[in-house]
Amino acid sequence: MAKSTILLALIVVSLSPLQSQTTIQMMKERGVYTLPCTVNGLKLRFVLDTGAGQVTISVVEALFMLKNGYLDEDDIRGTSFARLANGEVTQNTEVLLRVIEIGDLRLQNVTASIIHSLAAPLLLGQSAIERLGVVELDGELLKITPNSITRSPTSTTPGGVKSILRGYHAVYPNTPLYDTPDNEGRIITQCQGMIYVFGPGGNGYVRVRYGNHTGFVRLGSVK
Repeated sequence: MAKSTILLALIVVSLSPLQSQTTIQMMKERGVYTLPCTVNGLKLRFVLDTGAGQVTISVVEALFMLKNGYLDEDDIRGTSFARLANGEVTQNTEVLLRVIEIGDLRLQNVTASIIHSLAAPLLLGQSAIERLGVVELDGELLKITPNSITRSPTSTTPGGVKSILRGYHAVYPNTPLYDTPDNEGRIITQCQGMIYVFGPGGNGYVRVRYGNHTGFVRLGSVK
């Protein structure tokens, strides 16, 4: 009986890393592998580049994200310089990406560079990869055994009611932002992309910031 118990314990221990593993289906495009990522609520495809020091996006994506509320001016951190493979030094803009979602994994506050080129590829570099945990390539599959990654932005109370953790979260398109936590409130604006949740607002609402506005949105509008 004791031997069976020990054997069962060993099997459970050996299987636990596999149970926590996240597998991402990649796609081979023009000789490189790309994978789906969601950045501040915006769905994009990144090239997996283990040789790149940072996550990079082109000025095209950056302008789109700023215009549509996926980035705000507070996320822009300044200027940096990088040396290209041909020896040329290029000037980039440092930006903070509040949330990158890869499968069911979430990375918060990832440093990235905006490349001042219209044709620059989106690269998932080491500023994100090294925080994921153990990363393995198996053909077109990316297998990740995470360290301490938050797998879900929501939790469930004992009564089964969804609660939202403080921080950045995506919302459904055209989500109304109210000045009071009820249906009688005035609509300040409509939210797109990401909002910052401060905490519960009462009556099934959460208190949030969207751009320069602060107000309340319905809990069910938060993804």
